[in-house]
Amino acid sequence: MGVLLLFLILSFLNRAFIRQKADQLAREQLLASAAILSVSIQHSLDDGSRPEGLIGRYGGEENIYFMALLNDRDEVIDWTSRFEGYLPFSRRSPAGEEAWTIDSPAGTILNILKPITGKSGARYSLYLGYSLSGLDDMVAHSRTNFILLFSALSVVGLLFFFGIYTMHRNSLARAEEAMAEKKEKERFKAISGFTAGVSHEIKNPLNSLSLLFEYLSRRAPGELQADLDLGRDEIQKIARIVDVFSEELKPLALNRTAGRLNDIVNDVQKSLAAEFRGKNAPIRYFEKKPLAFNGDRNLLEQAFKNIVKNSLEATSQGAVEIEAEPSERGIVVRIKDTGAGIASEDVERIFEPFYSTKTTGMGIGLYLVKKIIDAHGGSIRVENRAGGGTMTTVELPGEDA
Repeated sequence: MGVLLLFLILSFLNRAFIRQKADQLAREQLLASAAILSVSIQHSLDDGSRPEGLIGRYGGEENIYFMALLNDRDEVIDWTSRFEGYLPFSRRSPAGEEAWTIDSPAGTILNILKPITGKSGARYSLYLGYSLSGLDDMVAHSRTNFILLFSALSVVGLLFFFGIYTMHRNSLARAEEAMAEKKEKERFKAISGFTAGVSHEIKNPLNSLSLLFEYLSRRAPGELQADLDLGRDEIQKIARIVDVFSEELKPLALNRTAGRLNDIVNDVQKSLAAEFRGKNAPIRYFEKKPLAFNGDRNLLEQAFKNIVKNSLEATSQGAVEIEAEPSERGIVVRIKDTGAGIASEDVERIFEPFYSTKTTGMGIGLYLVKKIIDAHGGSIRVENRAGGGTMTTVELPGEDA
């Protein structure tokens, strides 16, 4: 705004200066022409030429738009004009000025009245008019250029301001994302450290309990063997849970191989078929054409298994549909169910570690899914469907990537 205001002021002063200088040059030129013509007309009168018809000799002078010869009573004796018989004559000259301007149908006219005295003592006046239409055109052209330039500067200024605003907004967004990522890393680091410590502290007494149960199973009577086996199984279950927490919080090391998405879906279907045998929620897979991937087959199978398992658990009737098709990034997979959906306040948190809406969940499954998809350079999002249920969308790079 400051630059535009400065430009506006400078342009106004510049146009005023140009107008003043051009007007001054026009006056000087008209005064010089009047002096020359008055001398010529005076000589012609002194040589005996009649005043009538005298002006016609000089009617072709350049830049002179009209000429008139007046007697001592200011009556027009002879005249010529480029305005097709129109003489914009005015006796109202400002006091003390040799030249003055009047308005006419042809635009602004600069006038001058030059006195002439012959040898006989007769007095005449030479009346000249100089059209300032060229100057007006120049000023109008300058005004047009100013408007165009001012508009261009305004547009450039707005674009510049918008660019700075966008850069500033993006910078703030990146700063917020970096801060959120830093907090998430610090939180993850704290969780990892806590989990490692808990794992270490739990495994030591578990090993002792395992040895104790092994010792008791060799010495206890037969009627207690079943209880001891159950206790030993529970200890092993606790140990496996601790191992899951420890392993799934470690950074992933991908073993990339080329494969077909259809093979992963088939293995997931087979793996979940026994677990959900009595559930009336079949898995239906739709693939427009064979889709290839380049990634860790086992990890991707684990990720899709967790997603489909959640969909099957949420679906009481209807099918779980899996649709796959090519995308700009490679492959897009959509897993749809007909469950109750997810509360809006939970949608943004379902991928956080140890966050679960299930009473029996540990909050590791979807966290691990996102971790696997991110490690492959893909993306995942979950949203509620308009007709009920949820849709999980996974995007993965294709085989070339």
